[in-house]
Order: sequence, then structure tokens, then C-alpha cells
Amino acid sequence: MKKLFTFFVLLLSFNLSAANYYWVGGSGNWTDINHWRTTSGGSALPSVIPGPTDNVFFDAKSGFTAASKTITIDNTANCHNITFSGSVVVPTLTQSGNQNLNIYGSSEWQTGMADISISSIYYRHTGEAKTIKSNGVRVSSKMTFEEENSLSLLDDFSLKEVLTHLTGTWNTNGHKVTFGTSFESTGKKPRTINLGNSQIYLTSNSSYINTSEPSVTVNAGTSHFYFTTLNVNYAGMRNNANQTYYDVTFDSPMGAILGGAKYNRVEFKGNGFLLDSNTFKNLIFSPTKTYTLQSDSTQTVTNLLSANTPQCGGWSTVTSNSSGLHASIVAASGVTIDVSGVIMKDIKASGGANFTAVNSVDNGNNIGWTFPAYVGQNLHWIGGSGNWNDKSHWSQTSGGVGGYCVPGPSDNTFFDAGSGFTNANNTITIDNISYTRNVTFSGSTVAPILKQSGAQYLNIYGSSEWQTGMVDIFVNYIYYRHTGEAKTIKSNGVKINSEVFFEEENSISLLDDLHLKTKLNQVAGTWNTNGHKVTLETSFESKGTKPRTINLGSSQIYLTNTTSNFNTQESNITINAGTSHIHFTTLNVNYAGMTNNANQTYYDVTFEGPVGALTGGAKYNRVEYKGNGFLSNSNTFKELIFSPTKTYSFQANTTQTITKLFSANTPNCGGWSTITSATTGIQANIVAASGVMIDVSGVIMKDISASGGANFRATNSVDNGNNLGWTFPAYVGQNLYWVGGSGNWNDKTHWSQTSGGIGGYCVPGPADNTFFDAGSGFSETNKTVNIDNISYTRNVTFSGSTVAPILKQSGTQYLNIYGSSEWQSGMTDILIAYIYYRHTGEAKTIKSNDVKINSEVFFEEENSISLIDDFYLKSRLTHVAGTWNTNGHKVTFETDYRTLGTKPKTINLGASQIYLTSTSSFFDSSLLSVTVNAGTSHFYYSALSVNYAGMRNNANQTFYNVTFNSSMGAISGGAKYNRADFKGNGSISGSSTFKDVVFTAGKTYNLGANTTQTIENLTLGGTPCDVTFVQSSVAGTRANVNVTGTVTNFNFGNLKDINASGKPLHFAEQSTIANQNNFNITYDPYNPGAFEGLGADWVDHKIDNSDSSTYLLSASKFYGNNYTSYKWYKIGGLNSSSTNVISTDKQIDIRKFGFGTYKVQVEYSNGNTVTCIANDDILLKGILRKAIVNPNIRIRVN
Repeated sequence: MKKLFTFFVLLLSFNLSAANYYWVGGSGNWTDINHWRTTSGGSALPSVIPGPTDNVFFDAKSGFTAASKTITIDNTANCHNITFSGSVVVPTLTQSGNQNLNIYGSSEWQTGMADISISSIYYRHTGEAKTIKSNGVRVSSKMTFEEENSLSLLDDFSLKEVLTHLTGTWNTNGHKVTFGTSFESTGKKPRTINLGNSQIYLTSNSSYINTSEPSVTVNAGTSHFYFTTLNVNYAGMRNNANQTYYDVTFDSPMGAILGGAKYNRVEFKGNGFLLDSNTFKNLIFSPTKTYTLQSDSTQTVTNLLSANTPQCGGWSTVTSNSSGLHASIVAASGVTIDVSGVIMKDIKASGGANFTAVNSVDNGNNIGWTFPAYVGQNLHWIGGSGNWNDKSHWSQTSGGVGGYCVPGPSDNTFFDAGSGFTNANNTITIDNISYTRNVTFSGSTVAPILKQSGAQYLNIYGSSEWQTGMVDIFVNYIYYRHTGEAKTIKSNGVKINSEVFFEEENSISLLDDLHLKTKLNQVAGTWNTNGHKVTLETSFESKGTKPRTINLGSSQIYLTNTTSNFNTQESNITINAGTSHIHFTTLNVNYAGMTNNANQTYYDVTFEGPVGALTGGAKYNRVEYKGNGFLSNSNTFKELIFSPTKTYSFQANTTQTITKLFSANTPNCGGWSTITSATTGIQANIVAASGVMIDVSGVIMKDISASGGANFRATNSVDNGNNLGWTFPAYVGQNLYWVGGSGNWNDKTHWSQTSGGIGGYCVPGPADNTFFDAGSGFSETNKTVNIDNISYTRNVTFSGSTVAPILKQSGTQYLNIYGSSEWQSGMTDILIAYIYYRHTGEAKTIKSNDVKINSEVFFEEENSISLIDDFYLKSRLTHVAGTWNTNGHKVTFETDYRTLGTKPKTINLGASQIYLTSTSSFFDSSLLSVTVNAGTSHFYYSALSVNYAGMRNNANQTFYNVTFNSSMGAISGGAKYNRADFKGNGSISGSSTFKDVVFTAGKTYNLGANTTQTIENLTLGGTPCDVTFVQSSVAGTRANVNVTGTVTNFNFGNLKDINASGKPLHFAEQSTIANQNNFNITYDPYNPGAFEGLGADWVDHKIDNSDSSTYLLSASKFYGNNYTSYKWYKIGGLNSSSTNVISTDKQIDIRKFGFGTYKVQVEYSNGNTVTCIANDDILLKGILRKAIVNPNIRIRVN
């Protein structure tokens, strides 16, 4: 009698459409079939790991001990019901890597389990009602509800990550629900949420409940939502106008309502934000907090509106989110309006209720409200250190009794000799949004400190004076609010570490020097600097709809940040520049600097930092760049000064007009300046009339057109192409030799006319060949060549030095190579930000000598660039033009390869091995301007982990082999391939063609919806231990697979939304195919028990020499692939041995060995390691006569 199929141990036959699986053996991996049994604590193994219809149990016989209790999800896991119950030692469920657990039924966790720690848990749709029983266990996973019937809680539910509700009904059954992050109901399918009397807690600082889509029905019951720590205004409650909720409480620094639903009661314990038009029975705001209502929306209140701050206890703020635009509150007659201690702005009230705001301030543009009279007063700080909004520190007189009133917008505040400041007791803390009219710090023997708790606002409705000796004023925002009166600022040398806003529509004038450590914003009115020095450590921006004027007089304005900006680009700004001078001291980006418009005139601007930038088209007296520069739009200059050896870029199709002097002078042999258009091939223009001085020398110029009548002569300069109107005296290249050991590339003392000769000759240009050799003077302590600026060479050769030199950069630099390159063996990584192989029309070569390039490299040569040996690039290669010949050499990209531009490009790969080693590496040849000649090349991805990278190509291209030795593989674009081998998960988008595709066991493959993958030989890769998943990229929309070869029978697969568009495919009984929207795919009924293996015993068997099926014993029903190996044993009968391997073929000819009992051991591999081993044996009994190949073998006949 046949011994049934085994995995290391004997297996009993089990033949149902679904099975119960029981865990045994303590700790282990989910995909290790040796941990699964068909009965609790039993010995019989199933034939495949659990699938979507199989129930899994972890119970008293699972073998958990204190040292052995961890189940690890090591790949995508599937089951129907999952039940943890009855184990004396509570198990742990965790993951290896980032995994998914797909539950097609219900779940129960065992009391005492630690957090369920898996990346994602899906409750998949099967059409049956499902339940979740937590038993106090928290799930630390992203969770998704896909069941279209219902999911019901059986007890309290706690989820650390987001819950996504895609379809069906969720019944909380009145149980407590805790979300560590958020809940989101989203998708096209209808969804219902039945909340009963549940208490729902959201505990993240950005938690939200999102039911905003119209396909969501909410039955709120008497539920209550609690947000415990929310501190952002874009989260909170997100819903729609058709929904009704019961109670919501924001026990948090911030609360937010969005979407327009109806509520029974909403209470804000902190600040609040209301977006869209909502309806409340009771709406409750807390004292001294800030509430913002969306403009052009309406909040309807039907019973109570409460915003009550007790008199003199501070101030609440209620305002529209758009200054000048109303937000509306509607309440009918009889609704209680309990509003007191509120500073209100832009709020319109209507509906018939008594809208009276007692002890409140009409801050402007309110309608329908009654504000009983409020008169400002003088308030004096007392008692030393304290909080601004603590009334115990406010007195009616200097040094008087405290406990009077917290200041409002009409109250003048004084900090003086009576404030009680001492060295240990002198800090005023802005602890909430705070208000004052004039604020005066003056006369205290000990200078006080003004700072904040949290991120706060100080609103000044008048003028300000700070006391000499105060440390930096540290409040996030200081607003000078509009009241219509002229205001002043007296700093007395005190620096302001606040973002400052000028809103006064009259004027704000400086009485002395101003130093801001953050940004100054002018929203309205006139700013008079009165000739005082202004220091802005970040930027100045004048922006808004109201007219603004800036009177600069003779001020010196210093902007000291690396990204500082002086922005006056809007048309409603008037600049009176006087003889002012604007200094950018450290700017190093080209998107900041001066930003203005063509109607403005400035005086002097100096860019003293590494970069200068002008944008907008204004007029200037004098602009000088001490570093590199960028000019955008068409500007006008009396004098424009560029510095030696720097780089200047003009926006293409713009004109720079110069009326007196244009200077760009680099002394002869002292290096090179660069002047170019920002867009290669498109000119920028310089216009200067006759008589304007043009002082240009030592410049490499490209794409610059000159006109207007001036003498545009560029002496000792290089015409780098597409220049018009310029005269370039002849420039001839030469050989230049590095001398003197370490030094800067652009230091001419290191350049000689001869090897080992005298330095001080010339810095190389685009036509000069450079040599670093035995005469360069390198030693172990003196061998570094530093690219200190944009640098140039024709051919560059490192060769012959006893000590290999180092080539690196200072800052972020460019090395422009107009010829070929050779690096010397033994050099450390070439470390330069950018290396360009520029176009000259000549064939170029790269000889690496095993040196790695840590630079982004650009191939611009339109002829060819050929590798002489292996090429290793630690950054990106960008192929812009021409032919790249790898010449069969090994190529390594630590990041990626891409093609760029419209010029034709050809890639000749020969027999090269191309390695891409980053987690997001790609080889992008998708442009139609690219021709690929793949030869027999082979791409290897060693670490790819994202599905948007990998091979990016187009349908006109053909590649040879690609192997993804990585957790993810990705192919897009529709090219042809000889072979694609995926060792991890994979994605194929676009309709591609393959001779061979290899998928790996236990991995998931997403095929582009509505695309067709044409495959001659498909290796599915599944094993009894690991099922392979193949699915469409869009659920419900099929992807097409056209298998053209002879192998169309598979097993151990899980297919979803797949159309076999060519030959029909067949899957054996350990696969999941049914009810998953597959087409043209036949399948045996799912059976997780024993599969066929070697089949039934051959009893009374007769061999027919003319019929191979009578003497060939095959392992084909194990569904192996090219990586599967076989070991055959004859373990019973004549000449039997349990250790002697008689064959390693997929099938054996029994005529060689005679009747008896045979065993096969099948080893499934991923190409590197064995991942699963299966065994089966078969008894052969019969009478064998003349068909025996070896007549000496004696056959035992039973």
C-alpha cells in the first residue's frame, strides 16, 4: 500500500474544499509547513500552507513555552478564520519585514497577547458576516475592512494604526473603540457605520474620522467621539452634509470639524477650526481659546452657543479664516447665545437670536452683533516673572495691586520700574494669543525677558518700544494690527526673534535700527525705514491685495540667510529706493534674492555670498555679484558687475539692458568665468548701446546674444557655442601638467607647461589636455586635487604617479570634460557633484582602472562615449545624446541610469553585466529617442524595494536578461525581454513580451490592469510551503497573460483578476483560483490535503515497452521548475537503499531498477537556497518480462 505524500514526516490524506490548520512546535515562521497539522497537536501535515478558505488555530497543543512562543509572518499570509485561544503560555504574533495578513473570515486573539505587530491586516470580502474578538489585545497594524456583508465587534477594540473601511457594514455593538491614529471610510462601494452607544477615542495628535464620501451612511446612535491629543486643524471630524453624529469632544489642544454634518453636541477644550457649513444642537467653546470659522460658510446652532471667558480673565478669539470675508452663525429666536470675553472679527450673525457679546471687542467687520461699550485703559505689569494672560500680574498703576484685567486690543501695556523685575525673576511669558495697544518696555533696572510658551501670537494695535538690554524677543508671531493710526517701532538695539506682520494701512515708521531674526511681512500701508539700518536674518515679503509703499531712504538693508529673499513682486507696491543699498551676505540659492516687478526701481544691490539672484525685471543703479549669479526676466542696470572665476546664468529669451558698464573680467590664465543661458540651445540677450563699456575677459560663453551698438569683445575667452554679436580672439588649447602636490584645480600655481616643470602657468580651459603624473609631486600627505569651482579640461589623464592622488571638490562643483578621461588605479572615489562629458563631435573614451566615480555623470557627446574597462558609478548617469558603448564591460550603478532630452541616443550593451544596487534604482530608457542594442547583456537589481523604479523602457526596445535579486522587481514600458527573473515581489506595467519569466514562491506579482504580458515560458514558482500570488494592479479589472509555450499546467498559485488571453491555463488542487474574477483558467477543486505527487501505487502492473507511460515514473505532479531538484531512492525491493540516490532526473525509467518501492525527494529552490522539501513514495508490483533493460536485475513479485 502506498505511503502518502510527506513533508519530512508522513502525511494522512485530507480531501476537503477547506481545512482546519493547527499550529504546533512553538516558535516558527508562518510559511514553514512543518508547523502546521491537520488536527490539534496531531502528526499529519497538510500539503500546502494555509489558504483563504482554511481556518487556523493556535491552541493548547501549539507547543508554546516562555522561550518559544512567537509566530512570525514571514511572507503574505492567508486564512479564513484565525483563532488564538487556550494556550497556557500566551503566544506572540509578529512579522519579518513588512507583511500582510489576509483574513477571509473572523478573528479572535487570546487575552494577554502583546500587540499584534504586522504591517497590514485585511479582512477580505467573502460575502459572509465576520466578527472580531479582541479580548483586550491591541493590534499594531494598518487594518482594512473589505467585507461587503458586515464586520461586527464582539468586545472592545484597540488599533494602533489607521483603520480603512472600504465596503460593507461595520457594527461597533456599543463597544469602546480606540484608534491610535485614524479611521477612514473610502471607496466607491456603499458603506454603513453603526455606532450604537460606543465611546470612540482617537489618541494621535493628527487623528481624524473621515466619512466624507457620499457613499457612507452613519448611524450614530448615542455614540461619543473623544479626540485626546489632536493639535492640527486639518484632521478631526471629516464628514458630509448627509450625515448626523451625536457627541464629539475635543479634549486636546486643537479641534476641527469639516464637511457639513449635523451634531448633537460638540465641545472644544482647546482651540478650534470649523470648515464648511455644519449644524449643532449645542456648540461649546472654552475660555481664552481661539476659534476659526471658514469664510462664506454657515454654522447653524439650534439650542446653545457658548463662548464664555469670564470678565478680566483673558480673551477668546472668534474669527473668519479669511481676513475681510465673513463667516456666518445662524441661530433662531430662543437659542441661547452665551458669548463673553471674545475678540471677534469677520463674523456675521443672523436668524433671530439675541447676539450680544458682553465684555467683548468688535475687532472689525462683524454684522448682527451687539457689543456693549468697551473702553481701553493703561495696564501695568507687576510681580516679576509670570504669564501675560494671568491677571494677577496686571495693575491699574505702576507698582500697584495686581489682579485687575488681562489686556485687550485697546489697552496700553507698560513694563517699567514698578514691574518688580530682578535678575532671577524677570520673564514675561506669552502663554496664549495676547493683545495690547501700545506696548512699552522702559525704566526697569533689570531688563526683562519676553518669550512664549508654545507657539503664540502677540497682537499690537499701536506702537512698540523695547528696553535696551533685553535679550531677543521670542514670540512666534508679532502682528502690528490695523487701527488707522500711524505707528512706530523703537528697538533700542533689541533683536526680534519673531515673524513680524505689518497690517497697519496708515504707516509704520522706524525710530532706530531694526533687527529681525525671522521674516518681515508687509500686508498693507507704508513702511518708512527713515534711513535706519535694517537687518533681516531671513527675508522680507510684501504681499496682499491692499496698496503698499516702501520708503527706503538711505538705509543699508542686510539679508543674512542662505535663502534670504526681498520680495516686492506684486504690482500694488510702490518702491521709493532713495540711495539705499541692499546686501545679501550669505545667499547660496538661485530661487531667492531680489524678487520684484518691472515698474520698480532700486538703487544698489550687492550679493556678497556664494550666489546672487535677480527676478522680476526691475531697474537698478548698480548690481554687483561677489559669487555666482542668476538673472531672471528682463532687467535694466546702470552698472552690472560680475566677479572673476564665477558662473552666471541668464534666463533664456530675456534681455539684460546695460546703460554704463558691464564687467566680467577674469585675468589671463587666472581661471575662467562662465556666462550662459539657463536653457541649453536657447539664447539669452544682452543689450548695450554704443559707448557702454564692455569689460569681458576670461569667460567661457554659451547661448548669449549681444546687440545694441557696444563693442562686444570677449578677450582671452572661449566661444562655447551659439553666441551672436560677440568677437572672440583666437584661443588654442595646450597640454597642462599638474605640479606641487595638493592644491585647488583653479589655482594656476599648480599648472605647468611640462611634466614636473614650473607652476604658475594657466588654469585649464575646454581645449586644454590635463595630466596628473609622476611629476605632479604627490606624496602620502600631499596628494589631493580639489575642484574648487566649475572646472574645465579636454582630455584628463591620471597616470604614472607613485602615489595615487585624490580628486574631490570644495562645495558643490562641476567638472566639464570635453574629451576622454583616464583615472589612475588606486585612486579613492572621485568625489565631485557633477561630471559632464561635453559635446565636441569627437569619439570619447572612459578608462576607470577600477576607480569608482561618486558624481552624477552626464553624457552630452553626440558622437560616442566608449568604456575601456569596467565602470562603477556611485551616483546617477544621465545620457543626453550620442552613443554609449559598454563594450561588454561590467557596469555598476549605485543609484540609476536615465535618458534625457530630444537628441537621438543609442545604448550598445554587448555582453555587459549591469548592476543596480540602490533600493530605488532604475534603468530608464523610456524616451522614444533611445535605441537599445541589448546583445546578451544582463541587468541585476540587488536591493530594489519600490515598484516605481526598476526597468523603465518603451515598446520599441528589446532587452536580454534582467534579474531582480531584491525584495521588489519592477518592469514598465512594454519592451521585449529574453528572460526576467523575480526573486522577490514584482510589478509589470505596460504590455511586455518575454521568452522566460520566473516568479518566486511566496511572493506577490501585480500585472498592469488592461495590459497583456506575452510569455513563452512561465515559471510560477509556487511550492507546498509558499504559494505564489499573481493579481491585477487594479482590483476588479483583469490583467491579461498570454502564455505561448507548452507549459500551461501549474500549482501552488493564487490568481486574482487574471485573464489567460492566449492558451487556457490549468491549476491543480493546491491553488486558489475560484471566485476571484479569473477567465480562461481551469482548476481542480481546492484541496489542502495530500496532492497527487507520484500518484497511486502500481499494483499488478505490466510494462509495455512501446508505451513509455508504463515504465517512466515522473515527478511532474510536484510542479517543479528550473530551480527544482530531484533525488530518487529505491527504498524497498531488490538492491534497495534508503541513502543511495539512483537518479536526479525529473523522471526515472523503472526498467533500469526493477519493481519495488521508490521514493522521490523534491527540493524547491529560489535559485539561491532551498526553500521547501517534499517527499513521496510509491509501491510498484507486477510481472516484468522481456522489457527489462538489465536482465540481471531480479524482480520480486508479490
